[in-house]
Amino acid sequence: MGREQKISKLVATLPRNVQTWLLGMQASVGHRTLDDLSDEEWRALLRFLKALRAIPEAAVLPNPRDPRAIGTFAYALMTCASRLGRLPPGFSTGVRAIAISPHTYDDSLKTVSGMRAYAPSLVSMKPVPRLVYSPGRHNTRRVSVPAFFSHLSSELDSPSKDRRLRTQAVIRGSDKQFRRTQGLVYSPFISMNRDAIRRLAAETDGADLIVSLERGGSYVADQICAVLIRYGGRPIPHLRIPKPTSGQLATIHSEYHRVVGSSNIFKEFDKKTSHVLMLVHTVEQMLLSAPHRSLNLIVTETVVGGGSTNGLLMGLGYLLSRYDNLCLRLLLHRHTSHQDAPQNVRVTRDVDLTGELSDIVLALSGGQKLRLTNFRREVADRIAQIMAALGQYIPAIPGPDLPARNRRWDARVRVSVASGFYVLGEDIDVFLSGRRTVDVGGQPTSVAARVPVIIFRGQRGILIEPGCMMNSRQLLQMIVAGAFDSLIESLGIRIEEQPDHWSLSSGQRRGF
Repeated sequence: MGREQKISKLVATLPRNVQTWLLGMQASVGHRTLDDLSDEEWRALLRFLKALRAIPEAAVLPNPRDPRAIGTFAYALMTCASRLGRLPPGFSTGVRAIAISPHTYDDSLKTVSGMRAYAPSLVSMKPVPRLVYSPGRHNTRRVSVPAFFSHLSSELDSPSKDRRLRTQAVIRGSDKQFRRTQGLVYSPFISMNRDAIRRLAAETDGADLIVSLERGGSYVADQICAVLIRYGGRPIPHLRIPKPTSGQLATIHSEYHRVVGSSNIFKEFDKKTSHVLMLVHTVEQMLLSAPHRSLNLIVTETVVGGGSTNGLLMGLGYLLSRYDNLCLRLLLHRHTSHQDAPQNVRVTRDVDLTGELSDIVLALSGGQKLRLTNFRREVADRIAQIMAALGQYIPAIPGPDLPARNRRWDARVRVSVASGFYVLGEDIDVFLSGRRTVDVGGQPTSVAARVPVIIFRGQRGILIEPGCMMNSRQLLQMIVAGAFDSLIESLGIRIEEQPDHWSLSSGQRRGF
């Protein structure tokens, strides 16, 4: 039997939705024939197609023309197959994981910015064989990697805010310049982030669309979608609002100062403000295109200081005041490790826009609040003036058509806050964008980030490299969603659930 006949026979055994998806994937990858495949590629293709039998008939598969689709599909395939008990024999996502030896040394760690001042005891003189180095070099400064992990673990667990922040600075470095420490992930932070994302994901029942601001908000939305896939939830369309370009910013700002002039509605009309107005204008155009259809909208964002989120509340309040067919759920993933006494605040509040609005207090020290008073009519009226003057200059991102029929949420506005203590990937370019900048022929070039994630606790460390079908962003999201828990545990680190673990069963009963 030839290759064409074997493939046809195998594809006929697949679910119909998978067959349709394969046709789209075939159109997106070109016209390479089966005879062009090497024997190894041919065997890999057969294993891949057999693995597709695990996809449920009702599953909605990602668009093969979407650049994020391959990684998303690999994750969906793996989680669907895991519900059957195990992956098909010989199938692999290409992820490679190794336990780091207790005798590992990394001389380059001593050059990390701030390392010697941060932990001088980790940089020590160790004798090395004469043959390793040129004559005369009998010793070198070395850093024990397990000792480094142990030191980071104790500092990140410290009750001292300053010690935690100093440790985070050593790990994160500069956002725009990659260094290997950015891939370090303290294992308790995984379960903390997972717990927060699960709580937010349980609020997505009945949603028509997720809209988010790149980068932090979109990262949270993608993490929620990963958890939904992990637990068999309904996929939700996700519309990302990119940051405005320098040209767009210049136009918006010049027109704002020319037409609107000074306004105390915004403390500062900056790039974040323009970004929020892009989201507002995008949603507004969707609502205007279908005035008789309702929209159950989710907006996601991260919260650190709270200032950006309060600006977002102003824009959302404008939309709610003008469009009665809009219902909104604002899902916030909160970062608290920078506070003196971090509080694991979990809030879900239905907001009555016709009643008295009160703020949500996130931290007693420092007065951190979500200012729900930004939903007030007078604030919305001021935003309306700005939108009327600047609407033609603010770009709108094309979105999907609104659903013809849906079940409108009972509460028009709901705000949910879940704390993850340390939001993994926050302000690290390779995780927020999935890309990194490298030098190619003397020119900075953006490429897909495929750097490893190193999970550590105490002196143990596990290095996980992304597979051929994913980037570092997708790998970290899959780790948080729980895709590799058994693999990580087999190599010596257990991802423990939070002490007050909140079961997803209640969310599943609500349609999660």
